Amino acid sequence: MNEIVKIVLFGPESTGKTWLAERLAMHFNTIWIAEYARTYLESKQKYYDFYSKGSEEICLQEDILPIVLGQMAIEDLQSKAANQLVFLDTNPLQTKVYVNYYYKAEYNWLLKILDERHYNFYLLTDIDIAWHPDAMRDRPNDRAGLFHLFKQELENRKLNYAIIKGNNMERLENAIAVVDLVLKGK
Repeated sequence: MNEIVKIVLFGPESTGKTWLAERLAMHFNTIWIAEYARTYLESKQKYYDFYSKGSEEICLQEDILPIVLGQMAIEDLQSKAANQLVFLDTNPLQTKVYVNYYYKAEYNWLLKILDERHYNFYLLTDIDIAWHPDAMRDRPNDRAGLFHLFKQELENRKLNYAIIKGNNMERLENAIAVVDLVLKGK
């Protein structure tokens, strides 16, 4: 059995990762795996709203472990249904960047996970499209700084990546071309 090729959509919030993951999966007749953190945090927000708890910070440091474990669990489970290729809307490295950014922290357990899990390629989504607000997004004014952190993380780890730019259709066309090259080189 061939190894599943894992392509990660990677980058700051509101850069079209989900849209692109869905379209790439359709084009390549395979699956994409959603971001577990969004599901987890939206559920937590509903809990806060229902019980009128109110919270300045929906995502707390104690949420990071369940988010990473949940993401890996759905990735491992859903990858079994992939057609030798899977697109991931996020992965633990995305979480690491945000942990460093928001909490100025490093978790040894997260670094160990990053050393143990393999991803074939990263599509780094640029900030050249409009930012769209939602309940989970909070950094419209630091997009350039966040993009730099994501890019720096890939470079520091010497991971294979391509920057995906342009409007939605240009992004899709560019990403398809990059993925075709990745698949030829596997």
